[in-house]
Amino acid sequence: MPRPFQLTRINPPSCTISQPWIFPCPSTRGISHALLNQLLIKTSPTVPVLCTHRPSSPLPSLSQSLQEQRTIHFLPLDVTDPLSISSAAEKASLLFPPSTHHLHLSFTLPGILENPERSISDIDPTTSLKTFQVNTIGPLLLIKHFTQFLPSKKNQLVHPLLPSLQSNMDIYVGSCRVNIRK
Repeated sequence: MPRPFQLTRINPPSCTISQPWIFPCPSTRGISHALLNQLLIKTSPTVPVLCTHRPSSPLPSLSQSLQEQRTIHFLPLDVTDPLSISSAAEKASLLFPPSTHHLHLSFTLPGILENPERSISDIDPTTSLKTFQVNTIGPLLLIKHFTQFLPSKKNQLVHPLLPSLQSNMDIYVGSCRVNIRK
C-alpha cells in the first residue's frame, strides 16, 4: 500500500540572529532630543535604545508611555572627554555584548554654537577651539569608540535584511567666509 503524502519540515541550519540596538548621542536637548522622541515613536518597541546625556544636564523628559513600552538606557557622556566616551562604550558593551547584539542605528549629533562671529574681528580663539572640539573632534571620538559595535562582513550573526546605519550630522553654524560676503 502506498504511503500517504507527508510534509517534512526541514529545519534551517542553526543560526543566531544578532539583536539590534539604537544609539542617539546626545539625547537631551534640541535636534537630538527631538530625534530621540521620533525614534521612540517610529521604531520597534523591541529594539533597545542607549541614550546619552551631558553629565551636568538632567535626564531628558520622555513621556511615561514611551518609557513603559521599551527598554531605554541612559548614560552620562561628555564628547569633549575621551575617558567619558570610552567609559560609555564599555558600559554599552556590557548592556549589548557584541556577540549577541549589533549597533543598528547611530546618530552622532553633538554641536554647539557659542558667540557666532559676524566679522573677522569677532573671532575668539578660545570659543573657536571649544566649538571645534565639540562639533568636530567629539563625533570623531564617538566613531572611534562605537564602531566596534557595528556588524562586520565577517559577522554572520546579523540578519541580512537589517542593515546598520551610522549618521553624523553637522549643523550649519556659519563661518566668517559666508558672513563676510553678506
